[in-house]
Amino acid sequence: MEQKTVAFTESALLEFYEGMDTIRSLFIDREHIYYLLDNDSQYSIEDKLKQILNKTRLNINLLGFNTKQRKNVVFDEMEIENLNIFLNLNDIDYTVTINVGLTGDITMRTKLNFSLPMMEKVKASLNLN
Repeated sequence: MEQKTVAFTESALLEFYEGMDTIRSLFIDREHIYYLLDNDSQYSIEDKLKQILNKTRLNINLLGFNTKQRKNVVFDEMEIENLNIFLNLNDIDYTVTINVGLTGDITMRTKLNFSLPMMEKVKASLNLN
């Protein structure tokens, strides 16, 4: 079985935030691309996204506070209720909500929205009409 790779590039993510200064950069540099093997059932989508987020630097300008860039996801001297990241992989929309608590602990919730073409593919594969 051929493995499919999904590329997460800075430009692909920043298209969702055009004109917004909430997210300056989600990646270490513009040339660096992180990949997910979308048929790797060993890890959940949440685990895969955590792996990507843990390898990126977030430079966020929110609520008038600046954070320092860190290798791991760390928020200094600021309070963020949540940060939403929107991804589209293979016609599935993922909304990743990252909640940062007052103690700096990070929780993440992923919401999946299937597009109409994807639902049609699923119906066809299950012979549902």
